[in-house]
Amino acid sequence: MREAYNSSIGSSLPGYIQAMGAVPFYVLFYTQQQAEFFTDKCRNGSGVLHIDCMGTVMKRMPEQKVPYYYAMVMQDHSMPVCEFLTTCHRHAWLMSVMAHFLRDVETVNAGR
Repeated sequence: MREAYNSSIGSSLPGYIQAMGAVPFYVLFYTQQQAEFFTDKCRNGSGVLHIDCMGTVMKRMPEQKVPYYYAMVMQDHSMPVCEFLTTCHRHAWLMSVMAHFLRDVETVNAGR
């Protein structure tokens, strides 16, 4: 995981893998273009976001809950603006992962 993360370091937002952790396991995925797409949609008044979740995308990890794949998809497009895998499914945890995406959206949107 660390090698994949280090190889993804890029310009404003680093590559595709934005964050990762071991306990609970999580990997957060999105590019700068996805954050800009989200910003553009919100600016144009069509910023409705749907959250989809599914299991069985990867093997179960020892001593952790089942990993689920989450996708944040705009209402009128099938392309996700943010995706993540995690073994923690508590509301507060999921919101903190999504908040990471929103902080980077502020970065690509001049702090707004």
